[in-house]
Amino acid sequence: MIKNIFSKITKKVLIVLGGEKESKLLRNIMKKNYNVKIGKYTYGGCFRDNFNTGGTVEIGRYCSIGSNVHYYGTNHPIDHATMSPYFYLKGFGGLDVKDVPSIKVFN
Repeated sequence: MIKNIFSKITKKVLIVLGGEKESKLLRNIMKKNYNVKIGKYTYGGCFRDNFNTGGTVEIGRYCSIGSNVHYYGTNHPIDHATMSPYFYLKGFGGLDVKDVPSIKVFN
């Protein structure tokens, strides 16, 4: 019951402060506590406490982030046709993908 009341109060305070789209306080909390820098007018799942599972995230302005989206702080090659780890981490998920050749898209 207390959690429900706290949640309602928090929502009302956020509305007064501009909501997800404009609240500087909410953006400062996300940056300080969760390493997520969020641009103005961006809203959605990026404000959840479990959005960032590792690393530092910077999201620009005017973005809409799905409610079940998470950021995983890992790198992947950007010069391949796919970003799936099945093709650049041999043995990912217990598989060794040999039937699809690694073809570079850009030089």
